[in-house]
Amino acid sequence: MENKSIKPLLTVISLFAVTCLLLIFTVNVKVSMQAGIFDKLPDTLGDWEGVDIAFCHNKSCMRSYTVNEILEEGQCNNCRKELFTMSLGEKQQLPVDTTLLKKRYANKVTGENLHGSVVLSGQDRSSIHRPEVCLQGQNNDVKKELFIEVPLEGRQPLEVKILELEKPIPGLPKGENISYQYYAYWFVGKDRETARHSERMFWMGFDRFFRNVSHRWAYISVSGVRDASNEDYHTQVQGFIKDLYPRLVIDPEVFAKQ
Repeated sequence: MENKSIKPLLTVISLFAVTCLLLIFTVNVKVSMQAGIFDKLPDTLGDWEGVDIAFCHNKSCMRSYTVNEILEEGQCNNCRKELFTMSLGEKQQLPVDTTLLKKRYANKVTGENLHGSVVLSGQDRSSIHRPEVCLQGQNNDVKKELFIEVPLEGRQPLEVKILELEKPIPGLPKGENISYQYYAYWFVGKDRETARHSERMFWMGFDRFFRNVSHRWAYISVSGVRDASNEDYHTQVQGFIKDLYPRLVIDPEVFAKQ
């Protein structure tokens, strides 16, 4: 028990030491604007059809729409204020040069729905962080964390992290007032990919220290509803990401050789 209890402390000390070294030796690090993904989510993926989402920033409204629901281009149906590609909270929290992509996908065969999103850092690398932080800030309760593998042609399976979420729904009676959702994600750098935040931080430090370069990173997420009694949604996640991966990652052959 004692050894386990000091592991978090050793991790913090190690990260602190690496950070100090980076500050000392990597003052003139080259900031690369190359990314490992395309800056557009596909409109169609197999049986899935996607549509962009727009957000109202008027604090007395705060509605969101798919673009095919908007009555007048660029304006909120409700308050007629300007619409944006990210929510007000995201705009306030993220650096101004962050690229944020969001689509709502519907399966024309099964009728299922899910959301796909990408956060791609700009010059300011602080755009990318642990998704758990934002999700918990949005009143989600992370009930379970797990990793699954997505089979991809010609390479080892892609590891993806999944968070099983529960979120209260105000105004509904007990027993009906919980929304059960999942949130699956992984990170992609110029020639790196991982589903683990700590590993991404390691590779960021490694590239700065040994390569003298700071690459752009992105995190890609897929989210939707789930049945609290089973894990059938894993099939949905695996199938969607299997179709998405070769359409989004710029050079998948790089990762196939790793």
